[in-house]
Amino acid sequence: MAAEEVLQTVDHYKTEIERLTKELTETTHEKIQAAEYGLVVLEEKLTLKQQYDELEAEYDSLKQELEQLKEESAPSNVAALLPRLITAMTVKQVSSAP
Repeated sequence: MAAEEVLQTVDHYKTEIERLTKELTETTHEKIQAAEYGLVVLEEKLTLKQQYDELEAEYDSLKQELEQLKEESAPSNVAALLPRLITAMTVKQVSSAP
């Protein structure tokens, strides 16, 4: 009987080792997938941050340009500003066209 009990115990441990090995493999795979997803999210965040910074710089530039136009748009300067304004609008439209 002792030999039979030892064999049952060995079989039990083998089964437990197989189960734990499978569980470890699955868990490791899940961690790798989570890490890969995290990298994708970080890359997207970096891209969005760069786009935000570019848009913010463009906004600041346009805001400054608007302030200059407001300062220059005194009634005496309107006739002189119209050609510049038309040129600027045309350039903006052409550069933003797909």
